[in-house]
Amino acid sequence: MIDNPLNQNREIRHRANQFVLRWITGAPYTHILIRQEFTEDVISDKSKIYSLDLLMNYIAGMTLIKIDNKDADDLITQEAGVRAMLEGYKSIKDEYKIQFLDSFLKVDNEGKLLALVRIDKYIWNMKGMIGKYFLTILEYLIQFTE
Repeated sequence: MIDNPLNQNREIRHRANQFVLRWITGAPYTHILIRQEFTEDVISDKSKIYSLDLLMNYIAGMTLIKIDNKDADDLITQEAGVRAMLEGYKSIKDEYKIQFLDSFLKVDNEGKLLALVRIDKYIWNMKGMIGKYFLTILEYLIQFTE
């Protein structure tokens, strides 16, 4: 599911998403935390064409980590979820743009995704104060975590 392009086999993907969601909600050892800071812009996207698919990639990525290690650290779990969401986004980014995910791709290409996830965890509560400069500030702060 994570490795398949989001814009292909839409009906099969829809059924796979349904199955994965049912399976995750029924498995007692796959407790995951869906963080608003990584999903808000995807969910609030106006066109909603790929929102569910990107969200499901995020959830599936975290779940795969939890299957391997039910006690996995939240930071590692979140990184896996964001990476899975970015993998899906890469398959559609030429036709469908989400600025938030483009920023995350840039950070990931620089090898700093884990630092972003770590910083985001602590800064998210300040988003209301930061407003549109949120990602710019995060990108600035990442350079100090190397």
